[in-house]
Amino acid sequence: MPHLQVTGLTKRFADTVALHPTDLDVEQGEFITLLGPSGCGKSTFLRMLMGITTPSGGEIRIAGTRIDRLPPEKRNIAMVFQSYALFPHMSVLGNLAFGLKMKKVPKAEQTRRIAHAVRICNLDAYVDRMPRQLSGGQQQRVALARAIVMEPDLLLFDEPLSNLDAKLRESLREDLLGLHRRVGGTSLYVTHDQDEAMAMSDRIVVMNEGRVVESGTPFELYRAPRSRFTARFLGRTSLIEAIASGNEARLPWGGTAPIDRSASGPVSLSIRPEDLRIEADTQGAAAISGHQFLGAAILYSVKAGEHQLIASATGHASPLPVGSRVSLHAAAPLHVLDAIEGEAA
Repeated sequence: MPHLQVTGLTKRFADTVALHPTDLDVEQGEFITLLGPSGCGKSTFLRMLMGITTPSGGEIRIAGTRIDRLPPEKRNIAMVFQSYALFPHMSVLGNLAFGLKMKKVPKAEQTRRIAHAVRICNLDAYVDRMPRQLSGGQQQRVALARAIVMEPDLLLFDEPLSNLDAKLRESLREDLLGLHRRVGGTSLYVTHDQDEAMAMSDRIVVMNEGRVVESGTPFELYRAPRSRFTARFLGRTSLIEAIASGNEARLPWGGTAPIDRSASGPVSLSIRPEDLRIEADTQGAAAISGHQFLGAAILYSVKAGEHQLIASATGHASPLPVGSRVSLHAAAPLHVLDAIEGEAA
């Protein structure tokens, strides 16, 4: 039985459907990310799990027990918010103890839980400080520790790193994931940041317009997305139409390339930048229209007939000048997308 089982969960606001009927199973110990653009329903989903928002329909079960009719304080779910939501008039220790006192946890047990959370969140030097005396990263660690001391059945994260600078976000991703593994809990994480989702998740649930588009491991969704939306949203890609014959496709700018499954007739291909290899060629079918030097890699914009493509190369050599003619070669079999009914091209 899944640790978290969501069945037909939906939310309407007057005539607007914020979340269409949604099913999700999460196993004990999994780290699941809900990924999608702003307004896609991912935070609404989290708030219904927490009990902050009332569902319009569906069921939520944890370890087989239905919880969607329980008030938030009876659900044993903790949430880490984007804004940290620390009590400004309480020290770090006071913030960690507050929820435990409200639940009337015995004093000795409070001490044990707080000591454990302080240790694994590296907060030993800060327990007597007030929130205003902490950096953004330190405040975020306090917010995490405050959730951990509650020993929740489910830990929810609502874009907790979005207020931090890029370097600190990267560092805290590793801290947060390590923390998840040490605690051994079950976590749902909401973000619109694809890098965050790819780096942290056991599975990613891709959402758009109040619906789950598809789900899978980061590798599955990046290398073999079913939908055009996922291919576009998760990393960079070029989407083209081609004509398949067996395990090859005829490309619109000429030539053929291997594809990752046998097909016949028109197909939609998702071509990741690393799937295209470019070579300087005065007779080539494409031309460099721009480039970004990213240190370890160079990202090229390439014009091939009417198609604008993205290709990458290592950063060992100087970038090819804009306007250079190049030939294009498939560095890996190109991915054939599923034809999903009703999906916009």
